[in-house]
Amino acid sequence: MFDNASDNIRLDKRNYGIDLLRLVSMFLISVLHSLSRGALVGVSPFNIHYEVGFLIEALTYCAVNCFALISGYVGVDSKFKYRRIVPIWLQVVFYCLIFTVFFMYLKPDLLTNKALLGSNPYYTALTPVIHNTYWYFTAYFALFFFIPFINKGMRV
Repeated sequence: MFDNASDNIRLDKRNYGIDLLRLVSMFLISVLHSLSRGALVGVSPFNIHYEVGFLIEALTYCAVNCFALISGYVGVDSKFKYRRIVPIWLQVVFYCLIFTVFFMYLKPDLLTNKALLGSNPYYTALTPVIHNTYWYFTAYFALFFFIPFINKGMRV
């Protein structure tokens, strides 16, 4: 009686637990970036605010690894095309330029800090991989060209 009913039910291939973990990972990565760029800057060590902030930062580091593992897990069976790197690169350059212009008007003193944006912020915004503007994208860009071989190795 129930056998025919199960044949008509379409199984959804989406894993909502993985989606939830990805969502939580993205939130924790945002917290990690907020702590390292603002909350822990200017707070003296051995202060309760610094210690709590440092503890939260330490707890959120695993979110980057979770996000990378999830990306590999959901992408292992996807059709790979080398030309996909161009739109990804353009998105990173677009957001680099948007944030550079935004901070140029909001906080122009930050643009003179070589440790934050490099010696020429416009040049580093246009070439985020060469200047390692965003370390995660730089690592992903290098790994991108090996993805077909890694996926093939995962299937054997």
